[in-house]
Amino acid sequence: MSAPEDVAAFERLGGFTSWKAGVKWITDEYARSFTATPFLLDLGAPVPTAQGRAALADVCKYAIAAYPHRYGVKSDGLAADYNLTSYGAREVASLTDTTTVGFQMSVPSKGKLNPQGELLLADALNRGISLGAHFIEVYAVDCNDSGAASVLTAAATQLLAR
Repeated sequence: MSAPEDVAAFERLGGFTSWKAGVKWITDEYARSFTATPFLLDLGAPVPTAQGRAALADVCKYAIAAYPHRYGVKSDGLAADYNLTSYGAREVASLTDTTTVGFQMSVPSKGKLNPQGELLLADALNRGISLGAHFIEVYAVDCNDSGAASVLTAAATQLLAR
């Protein structure tokens, strides 16, 4: 939500206060209803501003404290050039020892290569693993690419070792 009219509507409906209350309520309902099932929050801020990121950080802190080892986070947008200083990267890295954390690829790699002639998929997977991911969601087209099999197997081995 970044269009000015969307942000204005968000603010008319209670803005960050309502958003945080709603996310916390949903989190509590998941925890109450699925007592043995872990659940994840996607690390996307409700509004692409510092205030939006602060609201997201607030609900993450709440849920991690309230539901340790059951609540985890996932950052979408993993790529070979994924920003290592982004909120998602920092949050995954900081929580890897205490809860389930991971990534989803931003787009399929489809056999694309980096300047060294290696698969961009390998670069992206290595970036996610280096940040402490326990899982990485990869597009089916990349999973079905026989040329990526060794890259995927190596990444799976590293992820399973966590």
